[in-house]
Amino acid sequence: MSNSKRSRRQFTTEQKVAILKRHMVDKVPVSTLCDELGLQPSVFYHWQKQMLENLAGAFSTPAVSNGPSKREKEQVHELAQLKARLAKKDEVIAEISAEYVNLKKRAWGCAGTNRHGVTNERVEQQRSSDPCCPRVMGRVPQGQRPSVDRGTCGLGD
Repeated sequence: MSNSKRSRRQFTTEQKVAILKRHMVDKVPVSTLCDELGLQPSVFYHWQKQMLENLAGAFSTPAVSNGPSKREKEQVHELAQLKARLAKKDEVIAEISAEYVNLKKRAWGCAGTNRHGVTNERVEQQRSSDPCCPRVMGRVPQGQRPSVDRGTCGLGD
């Protein structure tokens, strides 16, 4: 005998069914099938036993479930948790974004009070009434700093 081991062949379910069908429908003897395939008769009979034991399942109707399965319930629960986490993240992002916008507005003198303690409304009133203000004259778009001296808008430095 040689020292090398033969690798074990793996038959798929479809192959096993085809082999068993050849024996039961086509009446091919077990010995002929085993010789053709290099299969031990004990393996063939084991497959046949498994098939006969599970044959009742082919004729039974599937059980009607009264509600969602355990896995479906777990998935629904997990989905609800993920939606809650996403909503919380959205709230945090909105809060941080609003804070960021307010900080930018304060840095540009557009929100609350400016560095001189003048409120937004007062600044806008002064700018709208001052013909020298670059924003009133349409030279500087809203949200951008004027390149001229801010003292001309009545704010002083």
